[in-house]
Amino acid sequence: MGDADRTGVAPGYTVLGGRGPTLAEVEDMTAAAAALRRTVDVLDSVDADLRRVRGVTAVALMAGRPEARAAHLAVRAAADGPGSAGALRDELGRLADALVRAATVYVDAESCVERRVRVLAAGVGWWIGEHPGLAVGGLVTAAAGLGTIVLVGASATGLLRETANGGGPLTTLLGRAASRGSAVFTEAGGTQALVTMFASAARSLPPGTQVPTLRPVPSGAAAALGVLPAPGDASLVARADPPQLPVPQDVQGVVANVAASYDARPGGTGLPGTREATISVQQLDHPDGTRSWVVEIPGTEDGSFAADVPTDMSTNLQLMAQQPDDMTAAVIQAMRDAGVAADEPVLLAGHSQGGMVAMNVAAATVGTFAVTSVVTVGSPDLPVPPPPGVQVLAVRHAEDLVPQTDGTPDYGTSQLTVITRGLVATGDDPALSTIEAHDVRRYVETAGELPEAVGDDPGYQRFMDAAAPVLGGAGTTAVTTQYEVSRASSGTAGQ
Repeated sequence: MGDADRTGVAPGYTVLGGRGPTLAEVEDMTAAAAALRRTVDVLDSVDADLRRVRGVTAVALMAGRPEARAAHLAVRAAADGPGSAGALRDELGRLADALVRAATVYVDAESCVERRVRVLAAGVGWWIGEHPGLAVGGLVTAAAGLGTIVLVGASATGLLRETANGGGPLTTLLGRAASRGSAVFTEAGGTQALVTMFASAARSLPPGTQVPTLRPVPSGAAAALGVLPAPGDASLVARADPPQLPVPQDVQGVVANVAASYDARPGGTGLPGTREATISVQQLDHPDGTRSWVVEIPGTEDGSFAADVPTDMSTNLQLMAQQPDDMTAAVIQAMRDAGVAADEPVLLAGHSQGGMVAMNVAAATVGTFAVTSVVTVGSPDLPVPPPPGVQVLAVRHAEDLVPQTDGTPDYGTSQLTVITRGLVATGDDPALSTIEAHDVRRYVETAGELPEAVGDDPGYQRFMDAAAPVLGGAGTTAVTTQYEVSRASSGTAGQ
């Protein structure tokens, strides 16, 4: 009954949205129950008519008319027998009631588990923030526990490599357990709950009593920004001789170009010479004379605050808090500088932070640019819906902690299709860590699996219908322009 069982979705994948979330199926059940009740009303009327006719035949029978007996028996069977209108009415009524009960129980069960966990996490965080002196010990312990989980996941790959070169079976087993443990924690929603708790605590720390909320991340992020160094002013410079990225013909091609837009660090995905905070803008010219654009945005490249580049943690907090951020402004300026016309369709794409920036740009440029579609991979949700007319494809891995840092459950709409792939469930290494699950290279692989895994799903099809006119087909050529974003020295604390 759930979205994991949607027609055209391979095992290990779940899809929300497109044709509506799971709630749409519940609405179908409720609609079917309403149709059955209308039929019940008709049958009730038929039953009443039959009983009136039965009364007439009974009078005729008492009058001794020879044909009355046969008519009376026939009408009595239709009115009172096991296949009568009344019996059918009662059976359809019970079925309608069962459908309504099933729909109600399903919705309650689905929301109850998520909501109770979120209520508990938000409540604990609120109490910590309102009573910091009493709760500081527990808060430090919880933070240390979360840090341990993440560090264990990040280091597990190195441990496994060492054990493969002579380590004993015990160390191999411990390494796999530690690595998989962090991913299982994320799959179970643990990251989401902890983010909710910490964000709720952060928003409750300032003087005065705060009203608890189940969406504490935006205000919690804003509270954190208030005590952190303010980033310096950002500037945008066109790269003198950018590499020409391939014409993206599908979602995998788009995500591969996002990966190529990362900085060229050893073992990374960026092309030689590519620096941090590089935005790729591709002009696609089609054989029919039309022109479209694809904009590819990398994710977080600096783990500090107020860094020399805006692909840092300050931008992450600003995006979560829905405050102005340098990367959103830079992408909009890059689109203007590249010559994107107001009537030329645009597809925006980003990994991690880059996906949040892409969603922000789509919302901020309504009426300025013709953004038709957005691809995000490994990205949290921003607390804003997709703008009208924009189709969004959000791809996640079940073991990736980053999409859970918005602190809210995934949801889908007619404009937002969320596809989640369980990496281990679809054959990946059982010792996979959360850090590996977030790697953009794995998202490139997953994007390549989508046509076969979910190609018949209506949500995926709806997104592809919007993206197809933008992407390059046979004979399409591409010109890539890249823009580098940097910051001046950071400012003082506070915003």
